[in-house]
Amino acid sequence: MSEFPTSGSGGAGSWQRLGDALHAVAAAWREAGAEQASSGNERTQVTHQLERAELERLARAGYEAAEALSGMAAVLSGQRRAARVWQDAQLAQREAWRCWRVAMDSELPGQETPS
Repeated sequence: MSEFPTSGSGGAGSWQRLGDALHAVAAAWREAGAEQASSGNERTQVTHQLERAELERLARAGYEAAEALSGMAAVLSGQRRAARVWQDAQLAQREAWRCWRVAMDSELPGQETPS
């Protein structure tokens, strides 16, 4: 059983909300890193530079992780749409086959068309 929504348009909205939330997390990481890097004037210049580099690295890692998750959400959403299109095509094909059988049965009474 899937833990993702499988019917209706609510699933696409869920993926969009996930992507939006991940972008917000990435922005918060960047902002927090910038704020932390600019605070602490009483520290020595070297210590400040080391801390700033570490905070920037953490912010970048968090941002990249959020971007990767956002990309994964977009891919999964696309796969879900593709699966829905394929399913719709299969249903249309079955309906076309059913209509063809009905038409053949009406043209050739007494002879059954293959199923």
